[in-house]
Amino acid sequence: MNGFVFISLLFKIKSMVLQQIENRCNAKANELINKYFSNLAKENTVERPEEIGEYTLDLPHKIEAEYYAYLKSIWSEIVPEGSPSFEENIDKKGLSDTMTIDDRKTLLSAYEEAMRRTIWERLTKTNHKDVAYYKSLLKRYTKDLLLALRYDFMEEVEKIISDDNNEKTYTPKPIDTSGIELPAELQQLVEQLAHNVHENWALGRLNDGWTYGPERDDTLKKHPCLVEYDDLPDSEKAYDRHTAIETLKLILKLGWIITLPSSRSDQPTT
Repeated sequence: MNGFVFISLLFKIKSMVLQQIENRCNAKANELINKYFSNLAKENTVERPEEIGEYTLDLPHKIEAEYYAYLKSIWSEIVPEGSPSFEENIDKKGLSDTMTIDDRKTLLSAYEEAMRRTIWERLTKTNHKDVAYYKSLLKRYTKDLLLALRYDFMEEVEKIISDDNNEKTYTPKPIDTSGIELPAELQQLVEQLAHNVHENWALGRLNDGWTYGPERDDTLKKHPCLVEYDDLPDSEKAYDRHTAIETLKLILKLGWIITLPSSRSDQPTT
């Protein structure tokens, strides 16, 4: 990697250090798991379905494909032009193949039991136990797929950030704010700051000629997040909130005092 490309890379990742990238990846993985599996508890305890419904064996790979596309969008934000493509670095098929044979056999066996309804199970309506067990394995298998994909992605991102060449590297060293807890009365301020983070980002993009597009396109300067803050996906709001929370934590860590506006002087201060 030559000096110009390296400097360009550092500029692009300046506001997105490794931990922030990982937080976004974790948030998206949780969003997908909740999207497809959040109803399992209700099904198991209330509805007790006898058939698997939409929870087919190909569901994990459908979810994995959504996650793969999301990671690819992050990759396009941090990797300079001329670098190896996302597909060249992240082999989704190879990652899927790393799942143990035992895991796949256990899932397949549970699937076959859930699909097989004996006469007794039909009469007593007890096949829901096999169905519930199969769905729980399917959820675990899906989480493992996303975890393997995330680990490989973060490993490649870390290589980019660290730069294995002999060039001078940049190692982010943010002040540790893990021991700081924000008072409950600052939660409204967190949301206001997160909203403003998005507004400033969007204004900068618009001033640079970007416009809204359903998919990111760097050539045409299209971006799906050029919308109102309230219309952002939860994963993007979480990223802006994280920025706001870390800012407030740092202020408190450095000994500054945050007080409520005078119009709310009857409220406790920090």
